[in-house]
Amino acid sequence: MLTRTAEKPEQRVERVVKHESRPFLWGALGIFLICYVAIASVSASVVPLWMDEVLTVWTIRLPSVAEIYDALVRGAEFSPPGWVVFLHVYSEIAGDSLLALRLPSIAAVVLAGICSFLLMRRYLGDARAAFGFCLVLDGLYGFAVQVRPYAGVVACFALALLFWDGLNRDESWWRSAVIGILLALAISLHFYAVLLVPCLGLIELANCYYIRRFRVALWCALTAAGASIFVWRPLMRMMSGYCANDSSGGAYYAQPTLGRFTAAICNLFLEGHVNILLLLIAMIIIVVGRFLGQDDTPSEQGERRYQRAGLWPIIFGLVLLPVIVFLFSLIVTKTFNERYLVATVIGTSALIASCLPATPFFRRMAPFLILLAALVTSDNLETDKPKLEFAAKVPGPYPIVVADGLQFFSLMESAAPEIRDRLVYLTLPPETYIGDATNMHAIERWKAINPKLPVENIDQFVAENPKFYVVDRQTSDDAPTPYLIGRGRIELTDKVAGTLVFQSRPLAAVAGK
Repeated sequence: MLTRTAEKPEQRVERVVKHESRPFLWGALGIFLICYVAIASVSASVVPLWMDEVLTVWTIRLPSVAEIYDALVRGAEFSPPGWVVFLHVYSEIAGDSLLALRLPSIAAVVLAGICSFLLMRRYLGDARAAFGFCLVLDGLYGFAVQVRPYAGVVACFALALLFWDGLNRDESWWRSAVIGILLALAISLHFYAVLLVPCLGLIELANCYYIRRFRVALWCALTAAGASIFVWRPLMRMMSGYCANDSSGGAYYAQPTLGRFTAAICNLFLEGHVNILLLLIAMIIIVVGRFLGQDDTPSEQGERRYQRAGLWPIIFGLVLLPVIVFLFSLIVTKTFNERYLVATVIGTSALIASCLPATPFFRRMAPFLILLAALVTSDNLETDKPKLEFAAKVPGPYPIVVADGLQFFSLMESAAPEIRDRLVYLTLPPETYIGDATNMHAIERWKAINPKLPVENIDQFVAENPKFYVVDRQTSDDAPTPYLIGRGRIELTDKVAGTLVFQSRPLAAVAGK
């Protein structure tokens, strides 16, 4: 009589995973991905660069890598040279159009989503992993349409997680080496990526509870990756000085406060209304399934332990990542921003997906849920280029003073040449209180890098230009508007699309006052 060989729990889980996929699910997932890339590409080609993106683009346009490094030392932006050097070389091949510059971020987000899908599929099956894939991509959408390194950091970490999970199946030394290289690469893109090292360390410690052994090669790789940040020590020393000067203001925008921390957590757990809608529909499907009697099939103890051994340590470490970043910001850098937590999107998406039921009913409904995700993702589409309505209110050829630095960077990059040639930014006297002088400091640093930048002393400019206009969107504290109003030099003439338009008062009227 033939006897059947006992099947290990992990083999049973993998067998179920392989046989639950359906062509309809793969087709729906392909449609979602095509729609996502198309929508991101269209938006990336028309959405204007915001301040941090402008800093990156101006840096990569410098003639050589040596000049790029020199500009970073002088505070051109606060990142290691990895991303800007890559874009510098890349732009010489692909050009520097908005779409070309943002394509690497789109590709990085898609790569992070695919890695996350493969990771979740090993433990959750096709249907739930596909839903988690949609959550990851929608959660990272804002970073896919940016000329910034955050998408690249997440892609490196997602790959590192995939290789880390592979260690549970094949404990090869080269996997640990690849993990160390990927983490070091992430650190070369953004300084805060160094905190992904202790995050992965926590994941490994949690996993030790299940595997009952200490993987020396992996810990050596993590140590080497963390130590790689000291390669950029000269840059960090200079940038920390600039950052301290910015954060000294009483209204500094990136102060590590509890309010900013909780707001970041809320955004990262359910980034945007698209994910909220998808989760709502998923819950409706679960309720309908329960109503129809589609209950979960109880898992055996061994299967549950196998599932926890890889996925739950990852979720544990990534859920704690915001705490690691916040404490580091509070104690060391004094600068906290939601963008530093972006890798948490992988963990929160996996957490939500893992809490969904693995019922046949949910698997049958998953393709429809993925198609809905493709439909609602279209809400992210932006097709209208911004119109500079205020331009119609400022007749030439008089100078246009851009009151806040945030708008100055964007306009200097995206405004039409006839408008850009008239733009000027005015620096305030040292004794003037500015709640958050971050933007003004950035402009002053760029003026030192590029002397042709139209930045002038406010008192000297007013003395030399009796006729000028001021546009103020009231988005930052460095605006000279109160200074000029207090001296009777300008008066409000219009408000266009949220932008206040002021006109200089005749000198005779000022003298009469």
